Parts: sequence; C-alpha cells; structure tokens
Amino acid sequence: MFLKKFELHGFKSFADKTDLDFKDGISTIVGPNGSGKSNISDAILWVMGEQRMKSLRGAKVEDIIFSGSDTRKPLGMAAVSITMNNEEGVLPLPYEEVTVTRKAFRSGESEFYINKTPCRLKDIQTLFNDTGIGRDSFAMIGQGRVNEIIMAKPEDRRAMIEELAGIVKYRNRKNEALRKIANTESNLVRVMDIISELSVNLEPLSDEAQKAQTFLDIKDELDDLDINLLVRDIENGQKDKDDLSARIARMEEETAALEANIAQEEATFETERLSLDAINEELSKKQAQLYELKSTSTQLSGQLELSETMLDNLRNRKEKLEEEESWQSKKIENLNSIHQEKIEVHNKLKALLEEKSNEQHLLQNRVQFLFDKKKEKEESIDSLNGKSLDEIQYLASLRNEYNKVVYDKQATLTREDKNKEEAKKIKKQIEQLETQSNDLSNVVNQLDTEYRSLSTDLGKQKLDADTYRKKSEQMGLLLGQKQRELHEVESKKKVLEDIQKEHEGYYFGVKSVLRAKQAGEKGFNLIHGVVADLIKIDKSYLRAIETALGNSIQDLIVESQEAAKQTISYLKKSKGGRATFLPLDTIVPRTLRDKNRNVLELDGILGTANELVEHDPKIRTAIDYLLGSVLVAKDLDVAAKASRLANQSLKIVTLDGDVIHPGGSMSGGQQDNKRSSILSRNIEIQELKKSIEKIQREIGKGNIAFEKLANTIGELDSSVETISAKRREREELLFQKRQELDFLNRNLKAKKESLELYSLDGQDLSSQKQELLRSEEELEEKIRICTSRTEEFDAELSKLQNEYKQCLEQIEVAKDEQNKANIEFASLQEKESGMKDALSVYYGQTEEINGRLEQLVEEKNSLIVSMQEHEEKLVQFNENIEHLGSTIEDLTFEMQDKNKEKDALADSIKSKATGSKELRKILAEKNKILNADNVKMAKRESDLENKLKRLEERHEVSYEEALQKKRDIEDLKSAEKRLKELKREMAFLGTVNLASIDEYTRVKERYDFLSKQESDLRDSIEKLGKVISEIDGVMVERFKDSFDKIAISFKESFHSLFGGGDASLFLTDPDDLLNTGVDIEARPPGKGLKNMNLLSGGEKALTAISLLFAFLKIKPSPFCVLDEIDAALDEVNVNNFSNYLREFSGETQFVVISHRQGTIENSDSLFGVTMDKKSGITKMVSVRLAEAEEVKSEAKELQ
Repeated sequence: MFLKKFELHGFKSFADKTDLDFKDGISTIVGPNGSGKSNISDAILWVMGEQRMKSLRGAKVEDIIFSGSDTRKPLGMAAVSITMNNEEGVLPLPYEEVTVTRKAFRSGESEFYINKTPCRLKDIQTLFNDTGIGRDSFAMIGQGRVNEIIMAKPEDRRAMIEELAGIVKYRNRKNEALRKIANTESNLVRVMDIISELSVNLEPLSDEAQKAQTFLDIKDELDDLDINLLVRDIENGQKDKDDLSARIARMEEETAALEANIAQEEATFETERLSLDAINEELSKKQAQLYELKSTSTQLSGQLELSETMLDNLRNRKEKLEEEESWQSKKIENLNSIHQEKIEVHNKLKALLEEKSNEQHLLQNRVQFLFDKKKEKEESIDSLNGKSLDEIQYLASLRNEYNKVVYDKQATLTREDKNKEEAKKIKKQIEQLETQSNDLSNVVNQLDTEYRSLSTDLGKQKLDADTYRKKSEQMGLLLGQKQRELHEVESKKKVLEDIQKEHEGYYFGVKSVLRAKQAGEKGFNLIHGVVADLIKIDKSYLRAIETALGNSIQDLIVESQEAAKQTISYLKKSKGGRATFLPLDTIVPRTLRDKNRNVLELDGILGTANELVEHDPKIRTAIDYLLGSVLVAKDLDVAAKASRLANQSLKIVTLDGDVIHPGGSMSGGQQDNKRSSILSRNIEIQELKKSIEKIQREIGKGNIAFEKLANTIGELDSSVETISAKRREREELLFQKRQELDFLNRNLKAKKESLELYSLDGQDLSSQKQELLRSEEELEEKIRICTSRTEEFDAELSKLQNEYKQCLEQIEVAKDEQNKANIEFASLQEKESGMKDALSVYYGQTEEINGRLEQLVEEKNSLIVSMQEHEEKLVQFNENIEHLGSTIEDLTFEMQDKNKEKDALADSIKSKATGSKELRKILAEKNKILNADNVKMAKRESDLENKLKRLEERHEVSYEEALQKKRDIEDLKSAEKRLKELKREMAFLGTVNLASIDEYTRVKERYDFLSKQESDLRDSIEKLGKVISEIDGVMVERFKDSFDKIAISFKESFHSLFGGGDASLFLTDPDDLLNTGVDIEARPPGKGLKNMNLLSGGEKALTAISLLFAFLKIKPSPFCVLDEIDAALDEVNVNNFSNYLREFSGETQFVVISHRQGTIENSDSLFGVTMDKKSGITKMVSVRLAEAEEVKSEAKELQ
C-alpha cells in the first residue's frame, strides 16, 4: 500500500483546490518559510482522524478553514481527501483503492467519507488502527513531534510501540469490554436494588393480598346478613310510623282550633301594637324634628348676632369716611380761595414785568458792560432761589401729609377700641362653649377609650382563640403524624420479627434445627439457640463482634454433647444440611494468658470481646470459648501496636471490622451482608421497640395537650361573647354623646369664625396704626431736615445778595438808572417766578385731594351696598327665628297630644297581652306533646330514610331489590351477634388494600423476571472477564515480542546514525507489561550515558530519527510523513539521514517537508510551495527529478 493522491480545498492557506500525485520513493516538499509547507502534513494528519486542534497548530475548527485575505473572501468549508493504493489489502476493505475524505464547516459540523460513502470519525480511526499509519504512529511526525517523542512520558511513548505491535485494536476491544462490564455491573446493581426492594415488599404484599381475600369473604357474609336485618328493621319502622301519624293528626286538629282563637286575639293586639309603634315612631320623628329646629334656631341667633356686629362696624366706617370727605372738601375750598387771589397777583405781576421789560430793553445797551460782570452773581442767586423755593414747597407738602396721618391715626385708635370690646364678648361666649365641649369630649373620650379597650380585648381574645385553634390543628396534625410514624415503626418491627421468625439469613442446616425446635421435636428442648440470637451488644461494637465471631455467629449452643449428637443425627436423616454445635458440658472457655494481659492497659484497647457482649449466664462458657481470647481495638493502628506487644500471638479486631490474626496476618474490607444482617437485626428490633414506646408516650402527652387546648378555646369563645355585648352597649352610648358633642362643636365653630373676623379686623387696624405711627415719625424727621435745609438756603441767599448789592453799589454812580431798573425787574421777576411755583403746588394738592375724594366716595358706596345686604340678612334672620319659634311651639303641643294617645293604647295592649298569654300557655302544652310526637315521627322517618340509604350506599340495592333477597331470621339475637362478630373481624383486619391481590401477582412476576435477569447479567460479566483475560494475554505476548525487536533495532540504527555510541530502550515496570512505560537511554560517541534532557537539540533529533528507523525496520510503514525533522541536524548528519531514507524507501514511501540541501538532493520528486503575498494562497509546482535528469542528459548529447 502507498499514498497515491492527495487533494486539498479550503484547508488553511490552500484556498484553491490543489492535487498532489505522489510516486514511490522520496517526495520532498520545499519552499520558503510561511509559504504553507507544513499545512500539507497537518492536512494528512487531520484527514486520518486527528481531533486535537493543538496537534494541527490551531485552537478551534475555524482555524483550519481558509480565513480570507485582502483579495479573497473567507471560505465556509475545508475539505481534504487522501487516496491510497490497497492492492496488498493492508486496509481491511475490499477495494484496490481507498479514498478517505474529511470536511469541516464554519457552523461546527463535520462530514466523513470512505470511498464517497458517509461514515463516522471512529470508522476512519478504526480503519488505520494497527496499520502503522494511525494518528499516534511513528509514520506521522510533524513539527515539534521529534522533541515530543524524546521528551514524552514513558506511558505516552508506549503508544507508538502498541501501534507497531498491532495491539491497538486489542486495547480498544478490551476498553470496550471494560465499558460493557461497567455498564453490566451498573445494570446488575440496579437490578439487585430493585430485587432487594421487591423482596422487602413481596412478603408484606403477600400478607396484604391474603388479608384482602379474607376481607372480601367476610364482606360477602356481612352484606347478606346486614341487608336482611335492615329489611326487617324497615318493615317494623314503617308500622310504628303509621301509628304515630294517626295520633299526630288528632293533636293537630285540637291545636288548630286553639291557634285560631289566639290568632284573633293577637290580630287585635298586633293592630294596637302597630298603632303604638307608629305613635312611637312619629314621636321619635317629632323629637328629632324638634331637636333639629332648636339647633337651627340657635345657629340663626348666632348668625343674627354676628350680622348685627358687622353692620355696626360698617356704619362706623361709613361715618369715618363721611368725616374725612367733609374735611377734604373744606380743604379744597380753602385752596380754591387762595388760588384765585394768587392768580390776580400773578396777572398784575406779569403786566408790570412786561412794562419793566420794555424799559430794561431800552437801558440794556447802556449797562451791557456792567451786566456781564454781575451775571455770575445773578445766576447763583437764581439757582439758590429755585432750590429754596423747591424746599419750601416740599416742606408744605410734608406738613399736609403729616396732618393727614395724625388724623387717620386717631380714627384708627377709635375703631381698634371698639373692635376689642366686641371680640371680648365673643371670647367669653367661646369659653363657655369650650367648657361644655371639653366636658362632653372627656365623656366621649372615656367612652371611646372603653370601646377601644373592649375592642382590643376582643381582638386579643379572638387572636388568642385563633392561635389556640391553630395550635390545636397543629397538635392534631402532629398526633396524626405520630400515629403514622408509630404505624410505620410497628410495621417495620413486625417485618423484622417475621424475618427473624422465619430465620432468614441462616444456613440451611441451622434453619432445619430451629424449625424442628419450633415444631417440638424430641430432644430439641436442650438447644439454647443460635449465638446471634443469644447475645446483645451495643451498636458501636457490631462490626467488631461480627468479625470476631465470623462464621461462628450461626453456631448452635446446646446443653450437652449428647444433644449435639442427636441433632446431627437428625440433620443426616432429614437431609437438613450441616450445622456447628457448642456443647456447654464439653467446650473449654478461652481467656487471655497472663503474659498478654498487659496489652489491656494499652490506650485504645476496649477490652476482650466477651466483656462487650450481654448474654445469659448459662451460656457464658460458650461465649468465653468464642470471644474470651479476642481483643477489641479502637482502630487498626492501635490493633497493630497491640499485636506487636503480644508478639503476634493474639486475634485483635477493630471497631471498623478489620482484624489482625495470630501470626500477624491482616484482614479487612466488606463484611458478609448475610452475617451482618443476622446480628444487626436483633439490635434494630430492640431500637424499634424503644422507638414505639417513645412515640406512644409522645402521643399520650399530645392527647392531654389537645384536650387542654379544646377547653382553653371554649373559655376564650365565651369571653369573646361577653366582651362583644359590653362593646355594643358602649358603642350605642358613644354614638349618642358624639351627636351632642357635634352640635356643641358646630356652635363653637360659628363663634370662633366670628372671633376670627374680629381678630383679622383687629390685626388690620393694628397694622394700620403701626404703619401710621411709623409714617408720623418719618414725616416729623423729614420736616425737621427740610426746615434745617431751608434755613441754610436762606443764609446762603442772604450772603449772595449782599455780594450782589456790593457789586451794584460799585456801578451805581455810573449807571444809577440802569441799576435801579434792573433791581426792580429782578424783584418783579422773582415774585412772578415764586407765584408760578405756588400755583404749581396748588394744582398738585388739588389733584391729590380730588383723587382721595373719589376713593372715599367709591369706598362709601361699597359700604352702603354691604350695609344694605346685612340689613336684608338681619330681616331674614329675624323672620326665620320667629317662624322657627312658632313651629317649635306647635310641635311641642302635638307631641303632648300623641303621648296621651300612646299611654291609653299601651294600657289596652297590656290587657290583651295578659289574655293571650293564658291561651298560649294552654297551646304550648299541646304543642309540646305534638312536637314530641313530631320529633318521634321525624326520627322514625330519618331512621327509615337512613336504613334505605344504607341499603343503597352500602349494598347498592333498592328496598324492592332487597325484599327479593329477604330470608326469615329465626334467631334475631344470634343474627345480630354474628353481625357484630363479622364487623369486629373486619375491623381487626384494619386498612385493607383490595388492589394488593393484583399487585402481588404483578410484583411476583416482576421479581421472578428480574431474578432471571440478575443471573443472566452475572453470566455476561463472567464471560466478558474471560474475554478480557484472553485479550490481555495476546497484548502481553505481542507487546513483549515487538519491544524486544525494536530495542535491538534501535541500538543498531543509533550506532549507525551517530557513527558509534550506544542507546537502549527499557521498561519502567517489567512486571506489568499491560501498563508499563517505555524509556530511553542514550550515550553518543565519546560521551557518558546521559539522561535525554541533557542531550543537545541535534542529538535529540538524531535519537528520535534512530527510533523512527528502528520502527520502520521491524514493521515497514506503507508511507511516512516527516515535517522538518532534519532541521536541527548538521550537514554530516543530514547526509546520514538522507542515506537512511534512501535505504528504507524501497519498502516505505516518504513524504518529507524540508529545506535542507542534502535531503532535497536525495529526493525522487520535488513539490515546490509558494504563496502569493496579496492573496495569501499557497500554490504548488511538482517535478520528477529522474525525468529532469534524463532531459538534462539528452540536451547535453544534442549539444
């Protein structure tokens, strides 16, 4: 077989489909670093079944699919096919050519084919197993694999030899067999668990089925007897019912006549009582109406008083406004009079100024020179005059404003005093109402506190009752749980006692003896019993005593040797098996020797086994014989120490069941389940008995507690009723008092609202007063400042005028006339300007006063409207109060008349009630008799109905159908006695599972089926064990044979390649050929024996190559792929390596990836690998060197 063709598409850098046709001999793949040479060896490894991405120089499946480049998109799939010539039949397929294909997709899916037929990855791996070209074989050595082979663990290196030895398939078969055994054992455990569970349930289920059948037999007899007794009772009951019905009819006629008389009397009585109720209801309505009218009258009186107060306030305010209006009118009249005088003066001044102006114009040219000189003084005087005049006007305005503030302040003080008097009256009324309200509130609060307290007590009592009910329910549930627990424990104890009674787990011979003893066989009374049944031990010593006794746990203790002989004779005759006997009159007790007693003092030694066992003193000899010389230790370490101290002369057992025998041998592990169940069963029964007693005590205590809880709940319910009645009384009284308090509070609220109005008005007046006082102070300060400033202006003006006068005097001589004219003109001008300013002030004051007058008129009109509204309200309130007074008086007279009518009607009703009462007493006696008869009749009917119902419900038959089954009952007492017996028998049976009959049949069939399955599984495990033993034998033989051959071949190839030196293969565990590892020792020429880690890189590579050629020599591989394994070799060793390749190329086809010249020159075919830098795609070029040489020779000859 050889590698014929190789195809790649989409694998790593081979984006385009690439075909490689391999020939015999050595094919070398060459190319620059990074061009994709090693991708070819990765592809071969992958298509032959490699799963580890790390071995393919990747991390995940997507890493082996072309990932794209600058010029090519990524591909979605990688596909590799390898075609091999199989003419020699190396591959186990009936084809001369075999093509294996593997595909991977980016989605994670994979596809596998053999000759284009879909298959599994496992099929491909199996195909190459033991052919020398498997994925772990020496035929596939990729980059870094050389170092892995040399530095691998011995166990990993063994895999290559197994591949060469052809035992991989045997190991796979063994692993498959081991998996089958594991699965079979798992199934066996599961089947055994089910059988164990079924076996536990089978016997109780058998008892249940038998019990159910007994129940059905009893039920049939019980149904027949019950039906006949019920039919008899129904017939007798029907007769009694007819007699009673006739007597009831007579009594009903008598009572009907009496009831008619009573009805007539009571009709009249009821009519009068209804009239009385109507009067009472009418009186209640009138009383409520009267209360409402009085309440309304009180409210109207309060509102009337409030309206009168507010009307007085409005009138006072109107008077103040009228006074201020009069004062403002007089003020404006005075201003008008002064204004008229000033206008006349101003007109005269204007005429005189015009005259003087003409005169001045004529003199102006004359005094121009002097005018310029005095101009500065004039301007200063004019400016100061203007300022002085402004200040005078401002001072007049301030004084006017001050007078107004003083007036307003006095008016406000008057109103404030009156407001305080009215508020004081209302406060006194409020205090009286608040006192009444507080007293009534205290009563309401007291009632509310009592109501809330009673509600709290009621809630607490209800909560306590609910709590105790929940406790009672929980106690009931707990008692039910304890009852179920008791039933379960008793059932478990009964099962164990039944098992003990049947002697399950005992040897056949022991069972035969015990059954004979139970049957009362002659002479068997001298048998005390089995050792396991005659001893009692603490549970902590169970394993130790079981181990100490061993098989003696089922020994029979007998009184004498003769009794033992007699029993053995019986077993022989009855073919009852074998048993071991301990005759008390012949056996010799065993004890510790004196020299070994010091062992008892050792820490951790619990004593001799016989001291830890309770038993009847009569059998002490037998117990000492079995256990007297056996020590019990805490653990194996203590036991070992004690054994050494006693010179290995004692038997010592541990609490875990491990044992050291005399002589020093040791035993341990899993105890025999059959033995352990015998001894532990007695302990478990005793523990179950104690549990039953404990649960019964708990149930007794629980019942007492349950009764106490019931009594407590009754007391709490009674307390709840009492508190509820008290709470209802307080609730009614609280409602009445709250209504009275509500009326008081409404009246109080009205008064407080009135007080609040006065308070608000008082606050406004106080605020106005404070504002006026503040304004008064501010104006006084302003007047003082303004007066001071005017005086300053006058002084300064006087100074300027003096200076001006001096200036005039200087030029008086020269221009006396002009100066005189100028002085007069200036004087007139000043007067005219002052008059003008005075007129301006007048206009401002007039406008301000007119504005205030408009405000006063508007406010007065508004007050008039409000006063009219309040006067109308007062009229309406007075009319309503008068109307209410008249209505209240009329209503009072009507109620007096109705009360008289009520008293007369009440006397009449009382008289009629007395007569009716006598008649009712007679009727009650008759009804009492009639009710008793009716009760009897109802009871008869109920009994009959219940019996008929019992017939239908219990027996599913009607009365008519039951009559057909009727038979005469001669002895009624005997029949009833038998019925009770049958019920007792049925009750004694307890809960019956009728489905257990079918269930037992089903479980028994399943138990038998699973028992057969268990036997089959055990047979399968045994057969698989034999197969594994056979496989192990073949694997050992083949591995040993192949290893010996490879070891010799490795020595030769190492010596040859290194030109000397020595190397060897050796087994790490020669005694375990199935699992031993394989290790390497090497000694290159001129060096000592070295560990592989100490070799150089080239030495390691050459050692691995030596091992490779050793493998090829023993078992030539069809082909071998070597990826740059010569990279670490020097030129000399490269040539040695290439020569060795040539030597083996006759039987093995080599595909070598290399860039070493020696290897390339020794090749038969070359495959050139290049990569386009832009696209990142690998391209291939191939050439056959022999053909190239021929072409080259022919060319030379032609030349």
